[in-house]
Amino acid sequence: MVRPGDIIIADKDGVVSILREALNTLMGNMKTMFEVEEGMERGINSGASAAELSAIIAKKKPKK
Repeated sequence: MVRPGDIIIADKDGVVSILREALNTLMGNMKTMFEVEEGMERGINSGASAAELSAIIAKKKPKK
């Protein structure tokens, strides 16, 4: 269901509707994901160990 104020994003692969109330949470999660991906790329390019890469990946997991 799409409601007034929801965010609609579409491209050639599909369409997604984001609840307006969930936007801040989504943006925070996306920021974390991008930071982790950038950290992984830097780690791989610099020859980081598996333990170091695991520590970077752990930042992506939700906090309990």
